[in-house]
Amino acid sequence: PSRWRIDDRLLSINFKNDSHSIDIQTIKYIRNVPRSGGNLIMIFFKDARQPKRYWRNKLFQNADDLDSLIHALKMEGIEYYYA
Repeated sequence: PSRWRIDDRLLSINFKNDSHSIDIQTIKYIRNVPRSGGNLIMIFFKDARQPKRYWRNKLFQNADDLDSLIHALKMEGIEYYYA
């Protein structure tokens, strides 16, 4: 299971044995790519070539968690694309 939250323009994603913190100002946009095994969430950065990739079923426990994250990021001015 994982948990995410946004505090002080910082996106924190916490897993059982790992955690990731992302400064929201460094995010260029987010892409949601449907795959046969679920959804691949890709976070693209302003100054990096490679995005961070997360499988939706590993990142979110409930169906509406992705919608909540997307809404929160849009409120911060981050673009979201469903590809």
